[in-house]
Amino acid sequence: MERLSHLQLSNEVIDSQVGNPVAAIQLAVAIGRGKEVTMTRTVLSCLAILLMGAVGAHADVLDFNALQVGEQVQGYYNGGLGSMGTGPGPNFGITFTNDFVTVADGVFGPPFRAEQLTSASGIMDVAAGFTRPFSFYFKNSGAGGAANLYSGLDGGGSLVGTILLPTMPGFAATGLLTGVPFRSVVFTGSANTLVFDNITFGALVIPEPASVSLLFIVLASLGFVCRNRIGGRATH
Repeated sequence: MERLSHLQLSNEVIDSQVGNPVAAIQLAVAIGRGKEVTMTRTVLSCLAILLMGAVGAHADVLDFNALQVGEQVQGYYNGGLGSMGTGPGPNFGITFTNDFVTVADGVFGPPFRAEQLTSASGIMDVAAGFTRPFSFYFKNSGAGGAANLYSGLDGGGSLVGTILLPTMPGFAATGLLTGVPFRSVVFTGSANTLVFDNITFGALVIPEPASVSLLFIVLASLGFVCRNRIGGRATH
């Protein structure tokens, strides 16, 4: 890599930091140290890193907020109904087994709704298949779990990718990019300990709100430091 004063923020660099606040902060610090990079460019670049994970031109988001507490998702996101009659929902061609129940929890609201895995495994089918970014929020009060992506429906075909779901007391963002189509996701873990929210197709979700607030605080601090450095050089 060339010296930092000639650093160019390519799309590949930005994409590599989406959904990773620590990496974004480190990148901000590196850019801010370059003598020829302005404070404005530093802040705007980091904001782009943060916001690109939330905005997708064709992102479909399953936020579960319309479902009732205690309701199974079932075919709600296939243009059908939840187990308690909620719907019809949006037709994304996505169905869930009866192993997911709506709970009064979640990342964004009100109302705050999320899905809890009620058994050791449950399946989400994506009938048409999907290849672009796939992400979601999760928390896990039990032992480590996983989200395994398969090329066929109902966990059939070949394994395309795995997202590990370690013990996590609060909601965290996770996801992956895959160039191979997947048509089902098998979520595994201890029963009634894994909770999922904002399952997103076509974008990487941003960090949960607490991490976003921390990132903005750091960006503000970086702006203050850069302004002081620029002012100091101007007086010499």
